[in-house]
Amino acid sequence: MGLFKRKKSKEEARAGEFWSVNNKRTAGHPAQITKRTKNNKVEYIATTHSKKTFNRSNIKLIENPDKQDVRPAYVLPRVQKGKIKDLGKNHPEMKIKNPTDKAVVRHIKKQGRKKK
Repeated sequence: MGLFKRKKSKEEARAGEFWSVNNKRTAGHPAQITKRTKNNKVEYIATTHSKKTFNRSNIKLIENPDKQDVRPAYVLPRVQKGKIKDLGKNHPEMKIKNPTDKAVVRHIKKQGRKKK
């Protein structure tokens, strides 16, 4: 057994994990993967430190998912879609622990599944 944990590859990304997303919309921000779809696509909820993104108000979390960060955290109010190749670094230390925050994320996921 090795001394170091093996890094996860992008293809091993699962729902509930936090990964950096490197595309022009999220620009390296950590995001919680909500679903993996066919054809190497993922759906995710991005986190940020700003109150507004693209002139839309973000939803403030009670507790920051990153334990080492003391700044307030916000989630974007909708599920976004991207490709697995846009995933960057895995963040296994990040977790949403507060029950109210979990309910907010569940609500956003549910909104994303609705057909228009």
